Amino acid sequence: MKKENLVIKILLVILLISNGFLMYDYFNFKSKLEPKEPHTQVLDTATYHKIYEAAEMSQFMQVNSELILKTSSGDEIPLKDLIKSEPVFVFDFENISCEECFEQEMNRLVDMANEVGNERILFVSSFASSREHMKMEKKYKVKIFNIGENKFDLPVSNEAYPFTFVINPDFKTEAFFFPTVDYFKMGKIYYSIVYNKLFS
Repeated sequence: MKKENLVIKILLVILLISNGFLMYDYFNFKSKLEPKEPHTQVLDTATYHKIYEAAEMSQFMQVNSELILKTSSGDEIPLKDLIKSEPVFVFDFENISCEECFEQEMNRLVDMANEVGNERILFVSSFASSREHMKMEKKYKVKIFNIGENKFDLPVSNEAYPFTFVINPDFKTEAFFFPTVDYFKMGKIYYSIVYNKLFS
């Protein structure tokens, strides 16, 4: 009798452990299937207002058409050679303050570039070396330009967050946005407006 009770107890323990592992696998698998929350960098109200004041001041400013951008192979290209008869959408990510937020936006814009053409979306950053530059291009499979210390000379350039905007053929700017600090849904609306205006 005692032996039978012991066997039953052992079987119950094994059953409980097995059930525990099954439950763990179920919830782990379920968490992989469920979409992750989009990454957004949270700012205090004062900082948020400050960066959008900079964006407002940058609106309709003229950028230098002679601004030199470098390719990963070291070639120097003036901005005027990249913007001709059509507006160009720019993603300036010199200052990355949230790696996951940047990754999210970069992937979204790379998808757009693959659809409309890399020449219509200008990816710009600063790189310490050509090796770092090439590594970034290889990772995302798009052409990225090194702006170095030149910058666009806009008020937004002094803010510590990546930003997007449009440069028109007359080299005037518009439609500034800070994608890593705004709600993901707001970004979707913004990109939809930009897409319809520039590419459709």
